[in-house]
Amino acid sequence: MRVLFITNLFPPYTRGGAEAVVYDDALRAAKDGADVSVITTCPWNGWRSLWPQMEILDGLRVWRFFPLNVYHTLNDHQHSRLAHVIWHIADFFNFHSALTIFKILSREKPDRVITHNLKGIGMLTPWILRRQKIPHTHFLHDVQLVTPSGLIIKGAEESSEHKSPAANLFRLMTRRFFGSPEEVTGFSSWVNDLHTSAKFFPRSKFSVRRMLAPEILDRVLLPFSKPARNFFYIGQIEKHKGIFEIVKAWRAGRSGGARLHFVGDGSAFDELRKMTMSDGDIILHGRKTGEELEEFWRQADVLVAPSLCYENSPVVVAEALRHSVPMIVSDIGGAPEMVKIGRNGWIVEAGNVKQIGDLLQKIIVGEFSTTYPQDIP
Repeated sequence: MRVLFITNLFPPYTRGGAEAVVYDDALRAAKDGADVSVITTCPWNGWRSLWPQMEILDGLRVWRFFPLNVYHTLNDHQHSRLAHVIWHIADFFNFHSALTIFKILSREKPDRVITHNLKGIGMLTPWILRRQKIPHTHFLHDVQLVTPSGLIIKGAEESSEHKSPAANLFRLMTRRFFGSPEEVTGFSSWVNDLHTSAKFFPRSKFSVRRMLAPEILDRVLLPFSKPARNFFYIGQIEKHKGIFEIVKAWRAGRSGGARLHFVGDGSAFDELRKMTMSDGDIILHGRKTGEELEEFWRQADVLVAPSLCYENSPVVVAEALRHSVPMIVSDIGGAPEMVKIGRNGWIVEAGNVKQIGDLLQKIIVGEFSTTYPQDIP
């Protein structure tokens, strides 16, 4: 069977957990005997990057090209709001990207196409698949089809960013362009329900794919077998991830001997570094991968990940459970579906610094080392 993946980013060009999911799925399909290829993007590297170049990556045929637009999706944070508007319009009607994908499809002749995040590689892609009558499965990683920014922040759900005529037009266009793939798979019930309520994919068959096997989700990680001393945030250093609220909560709940570690990078890294320069118990490590990241997981007692934005099924939460590390997550999005209070973690109100600080303090002093908490503090 010939399987082709289409995604806006693919290693080594990555931003979050979605790219790791696509990479792992492609390798797994190849291991199971499928003939696997991938279509993805690359940053601008001269006029030659407009033409697709094929490389072999870990046995996978990977086609990369720069979709003709004002910037590459990885560089969106470097551009103005006007540039973003132009970028979105060009992404809807990117005939260069559509023609490139059509040519690769004609060469690869896949039996099934599996798409992941398509913003940035061209929203004409689903239309091409319909015209080619190729069986199509789409995976939902986030809210990029529902709102132009791709982010919904707690407390701003009804803002003009999501409810304006322009935002409504954006949703109408994404619905029309995307149509109804045969199968749509979300990584949480929440993300499926969000798209259903926004009238996406009316004729598609929906399913939920959990990131972890039931035996991992059901692991009992509490009470602690030893005092919790190393608290980790692992992921993008961005304001919407709640990093500054974590620091404020830590300052309110800190206790001698405990340390807060930030592992990752992003546009807010310098601001976070300046904010924590005088905090000897807050350590910034930058982005780590491979064995270095594994070593941090071995050191971690608690993952602190109370995001301010609605997230589907954060990969870092799944990684925490794989490494038997209990976690603190927000009460929004799909993350709470992975947490069982008192067994593998805690759920806090998004943005509630006092609540997070009180919980951190109780964990540090050992209040949760001998009893299961029954409620959110």
